[in-house]
Amino acid sequence: MDIKREDLNPCTVQLEIVCDPEQVKQGFDRAYKEAAKQIRVPGFRPGHAPRSIIEQRVDKNAVAEIAAEIIMTDAYKKAVEQFELKPYSTGAVTLKDIDEGEKKCELVAKVPLPPVVEIGDYSTIPVDMPQISVTDEDVEAQIEEMRHRRSTRQAISDRGVEPGDVAVVNIKVDGEDAEGRNFMTVVGKTFPNLDESLLGMRVEELKHVTLTFPDSFQEKDWAGKEFPCQITVRSLSSMKLPELDEVATSLKLESGEDLKTRIREALERQKEHAIEGIVHEQLIETLMQRSSVCVPDTMWETVAKQNLRELLNTLSERKVSFADYVKEKDMTEEEFIDAQSAEAKRYVMRAQLIQDLFLKENMTVSNQDLNKELDEMAQSYNITTRELVTTLQKNDSLREVHYQAIHRKVMEFLNSRADIKVAATV
Repeated sequence: MDIKREDLNPCTVQLEIVCDPEQVKQGFDRAYKEAAKQIRVPGFRPGHAPRSIIEQRVDKNAVAEIAAEIIMTDAYKKAVEQFELKPYSTGAVTLKDIDEGEKKCELVAKVPLPPVVEIGDYSTIPVDMPQISVTDEDVEAQIEEMRHRRSTRQAISDRGVEPGDVAVVNIKVDGEDAEGRNFMTVVGKTFPNLDESLLGMRVEELKHVTLTFPDSFQEKDWAGKEFPCQITVRSLSSMKLPELDEVATSLKLESGEDLKTRIREALERQKEHAIEGIVHEQLIETLMQRSSVCVPDTMWETVAKQNLRELLNTLSERKVSFADYVKEKDMTEEEFIDAQSAEAKRYVMRAQLIQDLFLKENMTVSNQDLNKELDEMAQSYNITTRELVTTLQKNDSLREVHYQAIHRKVMEFLNSRADIKVAATV
């Protein structure tokens, strides 16, 4: 084999490999034998038919894929041994070219070496911590949201249109033969010309007005134009909001004041959790800046590819193309993938720093710690702990719970040493 070595960083060695013709021949020979086991040839036991017959019956592309896997596995192993490398984890091998006739196979391998981490000073880390403050306005806003979620629509027949009413409006442009076009509107949120014209109108009342339609209007042939029109209110309704005590009763609480107390406590917990996240972000980011962290490229590249696969699956379920998705973010596909890769690298480097600090300080994770993580995760997903464990086992993701426990231990340790200054109120 001809091998060219390049050290991409202290944790990643790249090997460009050109295989010997004999290696390629042996790889294809083994591939045909594997393929022969899946083919029934009259007069021959599976796997024992002559090569000439097998070649006529197999998919050449499928054989090439099998051969490539065999050759790459063998070449990677030999190349690692030749350079006396000790991979930290599974390497990444990419096929550049393979040709059975020319007995050619070229590939590129990335060999991961152990991470190299030099932890910086963590004796004192400055942190700006916002104050927790839940105002009466915060509570009232939450209550109004709850009332709106439980609202009912009520038909209106005894008064004219008011702001906030829901109206079905028919608009007929002068000169058009059609019966007009119907629109459901929230009065006050359409466009000024129409909102002003609707105020005070009653159901089935007609009015002749000149409307200037905005450029963004949904009917493209009217958008950006001015027409004399006849408008008719076909129906009118408003949203009836339940009283505070009604909302409390629906939640099996004693009174509206009891509901306000519960909401305030919930908002305080939310803000405490958010502030904890802000503090933790400052702690780990400062420590990252003080430290030197190098991880194998294969570690973060694997995470980036997995994240991209999950995103593509989600977009497929939503019937959204990847091109449209990144366009909404004002990015090209290449820019998005680069940004996602950078985020994956940042995530892996942070995780490695946390792991090394955990080991350096001889921290441990107990069963009680793991149970705490499971309980909190289950609560966040609104399922039982047993259901969560079953799901994690099914997805082979229980190790994530262990990592979360390690992360919590390290953050609590750093927080205990932080130089915390109270900043502005949140």
